[in-house]
Amino acid sequence: MSDVENCIDEFLSSLDERFFKSRYERCAESDKKFIFAMVECGELPCTISNVAHNLNKTVGSISTTRAQLISKGIIYPVRYKELDFTVPEFSGYIQRLEEYKQWCISK
Repeated sequence: MSDVENCIDEFLSSLDERFFKSRYERCAESDKKFIFAMVECGELPCTISNVAHNLNKTVGSISTTRAQLISKGIIYPVRYKELDFTVPEFSGYIQRLEEYKQWCISK
């Protein structure tokens, strides 16, 4: 058990730099804000209305960004009006980003 615990930080760092980062870098600024708003929901999957609320926008105004993120394979519709990330632990990567922390402060 201690071996596993000792490797967690290294494992996450490796995923952050090699796997998560490449997915994140494919995102436009509007995509990133959408992703930040999803993470801010707290528990995933989250509803599209909660994402819109976190962005201070209407559901209709974020539908294009939602479709782009689905097309890029970043998010997927879990159930009607609910979204989640396609990759487990992607929300943890976002929470570790300085850019996300700054977005939370500036809101």
